[in-house]
Parts: sequence; C-alpha cells; structure tokens
Amino acid sequence: MQITLKDALEFAILISGVIAVVVRITRLESKIHERITAVDNRLLLHISECNGDKEMVLYRINGLNEKIDHKFGRLHSIQKDIQDFLAKTTSFIKREGT
Repeated sequence: MQITLKDALEFAILISGVIAVVVRITRLESKIHERITAVDNRLLLHISECNGDKEMVLYRINGLNEKIDHKFGRLHSIQKDIQDFLAKTTSFIKREGT
C-alpha cells in the first residue's frame, strides 16, 4: 500500500483539525473555570453578607429580649410592692405564686 500525496494531505488536515478542536476545548474549559470561580467568589461574598445580616438580626433580637425581661422584672417588683402595700393597708391577701 502506497501513501499518496492526497492521503497525506487528508491525514495532515485531519490531525490539524483534531488539534484545533482540542485547543478550542481547552480554551472553553478555561473560560468555564474562570466563570465558575467568579460565581463562587460572588456566592462567598453573598454568603458572608447574609451571615453578617443574620448576626445583626440576632443582636437586635437579643437586645429586645433583654429589654423585655428588664421591663417584666420591673413590673414584677412593682406588682410585689403594690401587693405588700395593699396587704398592710387593707384586707388584701397576696397570692402565693407571685
């Protein structure tokens, strides 16, 4: 079997075509990795912002809980003072559970 010039040219074109496809796929893969990295960075930034917002909301909730507890503590002591005053000045009977 003899290799003709036509066969050699077809083979060279085929090989160069395969190489071109491989180069194109490699470039495309590189672009895909760059885009994935960009999306990953944006996602990490968004997650850190959400965590910061979540932490701020938790601080506010805890602050409100402390404020509510403080108000109820004050109301409880005022209620005790009123009960003691009424028990001394009238026939008011204090409840045991309070």
